[in-house]
Amino acid sequence: MSIFDAYLMVDWSASTIQGSGENSIWAAWGLGDEALPTKTANLPSRERAQEVAKDLLAEAVNRKLRVLVGFDFAYGYPKGFGAAMGLPGTKPAWRAIWDRISLEMVTAKLDRFSAATELNRQIGDPARPGPFWARPKLRVEPEIDFLPCKKENWQSSKDRTYQTRSGHTLSTLRKTDEFLPGTQEVWKLFAPGAVGGQSLTGIPTVLSLFETFEKYSAVWPFETGLMTPTRPKGEAFILHAEVWPGILEQRTDRLDHETFACRDEAQVYCLVEVLRRLDLKGDLHRLFAPECIPGSFDPSFVLEEGWTLGAGIDSDLAAEIRRRTKKAILDRPKHSW
Repeated sequence: MSIFDAYLMVDWSASTIQGSGENSIWAAWGLGDEALPTKTANLPSRERAQEVAKDLLAEAVNRKLRVLVGFDFAYGYPKGFGAAMGLPGTKPAWRAIWDRISLEMVTAKLDRFSAATELNRQIGDPARPGPFWARPKLRVEPEIDFLPCKKENWQSSKDRTYQTRSGHTLSTLRKTDEFLPGTQEVWKLFAPGAVGGQSLTGIPTVLSLFETFEKYSAVWPFETGLMTPTRPKGEAFILHAEVWPGILEQRTDRLDHETFACRDEAQVYCLVEVLRRLDLKGDLHRLFAPECIPGSFDPSFVLEEGWTLGAGIDSDLAAEIRRRTKKAILDRPKHSW
């Protein structure tokens, strides 16, 4: 039996400029019924994307559907980030970090560079600002003086660590990133593929969705551990999970442009289709409990850093995902753009 009844995947953008097409926000929504086609939408702004997601989830809750929701940015930071800021207090580290990031983004009027420089100021010192780095060279105003253009605030590339003012050691990558070749560090905020900017702007949106439907929601793996959360059919449930289109093995690089407007649309469409088809076959649970995790693995890393759905899966399942991605592309009805 399927774990979910519906799937919402979002390709996020950190840009403050409304836009369309490549490098803008794309979303895909699909139901478990194979007879119903997966729908995609190009959303002009982060605010509009949040509105659409809330509307879809509200309808799903009313219909008592179980929904898997995925955004393509990091939901967590390397272990020690919360403690370096004096968090979490009485809350779990991940939730305290989400709250702090959301607060800083509001204070900075949704400017990720201003928010990051304030986070750096709380962790570092003028001689060696905090772990966040990368900004446009033209941004030189005083309010972002704690945000260097280059990674000059870190130790040597061999060490790959950052020592905070309070004595905490932060890593370049999370544990999950080590199983996903090609992912960039969450500290990098600017330039192509910089997931850090997407995380700072996206986490407040996921937190808002979570809080709006908190009665029905959970965040994997922070609240569930590395296991498959299940609910009986007919019970409303929303599971938030970090996703990365890289699990599709870049099949979406080779597109038929009569089928998709751009690679971003192809990725969210294929994520929904692949997850849906794995679920119908009974294999989706294998993405939630990756076999790469040794028995000696410290679970506290996962509960603070999070995990990417599909990271560390075995080679057989990776091959199955590649096959299903190719089939999803070939089976989609052609459109005229």
